[in-house]
Amino acid sequence: MDSKTVKEKIKIAHEMVEGEVEPYKTAAFQVIFEKLLNLDQTGVSHSKTSSIKTSLDGMSVTENAHTIDLEKRKAELAKNCGITVKELGDVISIKNEIIQVIHPLTGKESNKQIVAAQCILVAYDVLFGKESVNSSLLSKCIDYSGIGALNHLAENLKEHASLFRASGKGRILDYRLTGPGRKSAYEKMGRLAGGDDDT
Repeated sequence: MDSKTVKEKIKIAHEMVEGEVEPYKTAAFQVIFEKLLNLDQTGVSHSKTSSIKTSLDGMSVTENAHTIDLEKRKAELAKNCGITVKELGDVISIKNEIIQVIHPLTGKESNKQIVAAQCILVAYDVLFGKESVNSSLLSKCIDYSGIGALNHLAENLKEHASLFRASGKGRILDYRLTGPGRKSAYEKMGRLAGGDDDT
């Protein structure tokens, strides 16, 4: 393949990701460029280019890039916890960007809430770049994790101010982990992957 053809494919890939936001733009460019290089080297028709832009293996460019990026971030989270990606999948589950703790937790509901909140918050931060999560979403994730007594969640998190920071006014607050809270969250996820209920 000559340099002119490669440059044309680079230009096409750049045009296809125009308007996308990072980190998806870079990931999408890599996927598209690779697909273009793997196409029949006799040339790329406009219709073929358009079909690639609309769909890559049945997925939109953004979805494909998002999937690739999420897998990289899962590997990063697992590494931070000192576990494998497979082991991470034994601790948390992600569906439609809802994170739930699937590893069984035992003990008081208040303790389970703290462990689950740490795991969920650190996962949102690393996997989706969300440093803070609103109380409504956090409650939903904890509820989906099978943990009850959610009417005491805010009070419970407040009692653990060394781990959590809350901001905002009224009933909907944004929660994020402190430095020690993040370190503790990685350690807890690592122990859960090792079979410890950690409550």
